[in-house]
Amino acid sequence: MNISEKEVRHIAQLARIGMRDEDVSFYTKEMSSILDYMETLQEVDLESEDSTEDDLHQTAMSVRQDTSLLFSAQSFSTVLRSMARATKGGFIKIKAVLDKDNG
Repeated sequence: MNISEKEVRHIAQLARIGMRDEDVSFYTKEMSSILDYMETLQEVDLESEDSTEDDLHQTAMSVRQDTSLLFSAQSFSTVLRSMARATKGGFIKIKAVLDKDNG
């Protein structure tokens, strides 16, 4: 569905949004795209329960599986120390967070 620049200007005026002339064509394309998508959504059959279940099943099947990376505490601390800028006595050195005078 196409929307005209005149309609975009009118919507901006109703919403009290200041819009520059150079932005009108951009938002005309964006709003037309949104309205096209809304038309596509209106074509979806929501009355049929089987259709909805099949769609949900297909969506669930298309989602990638997460993989977990397991680290032992020792290997994790080794990786952290290797990424640190400076270490001292097996610990990661950082800049002072508290003043020596205040605790």
